[in-house]
Amino acid sequence: QLGIKVKKDYALKVKRLFLEKYGSYYRTGKAIGISYETLRNLEKRNLKFSNWQKILASFPLDIDELERQIISVSDKDIYEISFPYEVSPLLIRLVAHTISDGGYYGHEGRWIQKDVMPIIMLQNSLLGFFGTKHTNENNVQQASIRAIYFKLTSVILKLPREEIRSEKFIAACLQLPRSFKVQVLAALIEDEGSVVPKAGDVRFAMASKKIMMAMAELIDNLGYERSQLIETISKGGFMKGEEKLTMFRIHILILGAHRFQRDLQEAINDFGSLAGLWKKQSRLEELVLKNDGRKAQGEKVNSRLADKALEFMNRKDGMMRYKELKKELDVPHQRVCSVIKRLYNQKIIVKAQRGIYILTQRI
Repeated sequence: QLGIKVKKDYALKVKRLFLEKYGSYYRTGKAIGISYETLRNLEKRNLKFSNWQKILASFPLDIDELERQIISVSDKDIYEISFPYEVSPLLIRLVAHTISDGGYYGHEGRWIQKDVMPIIMLQNSLLGFFGTKHTNENNVQQASIRAIYFKLTSVILKLPREEIRSEKFIAACLQLPRSFKVQVLAALIEDEGSVVPKAGDVRFAMASKKIMMAMAELIDNLGYERSQLIETISKGGFMKGEEKLTMFRIHILILGAHRFQRDLQEAINDFGSLAGLWKKQSRLEELVLKNDGRKAQGEKVNSRLADKALEFMNRKDGMMRYKELKKELDVPHQRVCSVIKRLYNQKIIVKAQRGIYILTQRI
């Protein structure tokens, strides 16, 4: 666990509360489950966060006040971290990379790629602690990630460390500022995604439906337009003993890709190139340049028309006929088809019969 050291005056104040309530450090320790030597030397040593929680539960102390009194946090494997410590979106980015191409094994995390130098440099940019690197016989590299980064993330998100690689980590990140959520998405796209300028989208896939559903919610939270969650069967061959594997894929569509690129550029301006897509940044910029004209403009038109179509369907009790919609929108046949396809792919409408569509929430 992380050890917390507080200001001397605050530690002495807490010690007085021990004596006022229980009369001695020994009886205080017996009552709350902490050794009396630890309590007696409170101003001199780092105390585990779990022990501070016991103290907070037993005495009239405020956790916000405790946080203001922290002067350093320590880990048994590293030096102390001075407080106040400003949490960077890159900390969340670092930990998010272990969701797909890595893991956490109690004493350290790992990230596996053909080139792991970005993750090593990312660690150094945060606290100055480098991870180690080694290469296996298949020329695949593996980098270690110091445990302190997982411990800090666990405290920040109030999430057990064993759940950091799950969908619960992504759900917890929804409460963080926008810049943090962008970095979670960047990590998953860097590890499991691809940028396709010709198609005008950014896509990524994983085998975990729960994680991909959580990522879909994060993308919606960021306001990026996306496809529905697409279930596919892989051709196999990349997992030992697996001939076929069910995968779940999301496409971030043109307008969403444009917004994602703008958010990433802001992050690069604020935190440097490590906040971008390491191997795919140039492809994302190519996508934006290639689709910055008529195709992107067409998507904007379709988006406005889709909103108008939904208003029309709500007035019609959730049902629409193609001919009625074409008359309402007053646009060519091809544009009407694009709007219907857009709403269908987003699972907003379903086809009842030829030429008739129904809002899904009214079914």
